[in-house]
Amino acid sequence: MRIRALVVTALLAAAPALAEGPRGEVFSQQGSASFDSTNVRGTDVNMSRQPDGRWAGWLNGSFVTVSVDGNTVRGPNVSLTYERTKKETRVHGLLGTGTIAITVPNEPKGAAWHNFRLEGSAADQDPPVPQMIFALIAAL
Repeated sequence: MRIRALVVTALLAAAPALAEGPRGEVFSQQGSASFDSTNVRGTDVNMSRQPDGRWAGWLNGSFVTVSVDGNTVRGPNVSLTYERTKKETRVHGLLGTGTIAITVPNEPKGAAWHNFRLEGSAADQDPPVPQMIFALIAAL
């Protein structure tokens, strides 16, 4: 009985952290991803911020570990940059042996044409990086 009480107490203590829902979400016809300050989860993505500040996990079928430098993430076989202008949102760079080039017009008509829907902080003018990079790639 005492062990069961300890497990219940531990779960209740962790409940606020577990209840912290996604801060942003990216949807497309091909997939989706949601994120908060420490995790990105969804179709083809399972990334987490590590205690040392790097991000590690699975992205499009590959295990990656990256460091964040402003709007760019870099690691072995990874160099991806997020840019947002008045006209468009872009993610571009290298992932493994492939080139990534995602461009989504910022106007609602353009986003709908590309079948993207951004919710929460993903729709903000300045969404969190690297979460937005991982979510956009995973939603394709």
